[in-house]
Amino acid sequence: MLFGNLHKWSTSDVKYERGAWVRAYGVPIHAWNEDFFRLCMSDTSRFIRTDECTSDKARLDYARTLISTQSIEIVNTSSQFSIDGCNFEIKLVEE
Repeated sequence: MLFGNLHKWSTSDVKYERGAWVRAYGVPIHAWNEDFFRLCMSDTSRFIRTDECTSDKARLDYARTLISTQSIEIVNTSSQFSIDGCNFEIKLVEE
């Protein structure tokens, strides 16, 4: 089955989402993995994937992730994360 529920289309069925590349600054190397990036993005959006340089750890000054968000505002936030008992501030900036 492809459809679980059929109904007449309405404007409430339309959900706006846009894709954006976001850089994460301040991620410690021991937390540098896709699961942590997914956790960082969970408050603002839906994680899609990391870029190749981030996955290969070719550069470690920032991580680059592709997200899907319903917000039309540019992503520019900071969050505190406790990793192995130490607090780290992770800055998320949209490109």
